Amino acid sequence: MLVEEKEENIQIDEVPAVEVAPEPTLVEVQVPEGMVYVPAGEFIMGSDPDVDPMTDALDELPQHKVFLDAYFIDKHEVSNADYTKFEHQGEFKTPTLRNVALTAPYFHTGEFPTLESVIEFNNVGGTGGNFVGQREGTLEPLGLSKQEIADLIAFLETLTGELPPAHLLMKPDLP
Repeated sequence: MLVEEKEENIQIDEVPAVEVAPEPTLVEVQVPEGMVYVPAGEFIMGSDPDVDPMTDALDELPQHKVFLDAYFIDKHEVSNADYTKFEHQGEFKTPTLRNVALTAPYFHTGEFPTLESVIEFNNVGGTGGNFVGQREGTLEPLGLSKQEIADLIAFLETLTGELPPAHLLMKPDLP
């Protein structure tokens, strides 16, 4: 692909008698695989409320012209649904504590077989697990005594019981 490149001559402490614009030269641009070259130019940014009445973002109004330098863009279109799918990849919802005593093994790896083993892990600051990756830097030792550990386990076991009726577990229909 051939692209126009402009050359500038800057001279210090000299004022040329006649300024002559240099001839533009063409240079070849290597376009990476899977990309499209977008040449420099003027573009219209923003939304037109007459065309898109759902536009309420102030930073999208009014339409205006901008000049952008040349750039490369991925030639494959990404939909909002694709973006959302990838944006949330690797996330997981923290489970409820309801019936936590019945849901062993614990953690996303299933590494801890009992509530006591989970509390001991956290009590020493989270060290000693067989997790891949880096240790959470904000996890500090709890310094719980044996009695406090026993009390915490007893409390967590009190969260065990029958589930409420199914209709209370469903999201309500919203207007």
